Amino acid sequence: MFNDEVKRQDKAGDPGYDISGSLLRSFTSRFGTIHCKELIGFDLGDPKERGKAFESGVFAGECAGFVRFCAQEVNEHLLL
Repeated sequence: MFNDEVKRQDKAGDPGYDISGSLLRSFTSRFGTIHCKELIGFDLGDPKERGKAFESGVFAGECAGFVRFCAQEVNEHLLL
């Protein structure tokens, strides 16, 4: 319990944590979730599902869009 409180205090006001928290909120607001299975419909922890995802082209399509969104969000925060 005490260690968790110390960790929270260490993170408070840290620009890296501020940016990551903002990114999580923005991503969730835009896409509804941060979980790959819910975003793309494939369970990437399952090798067969991962293979299906690769074959479907989802990584070059939807996933690339998620990465682009995150890069743009982080870039905006770094330029502030």
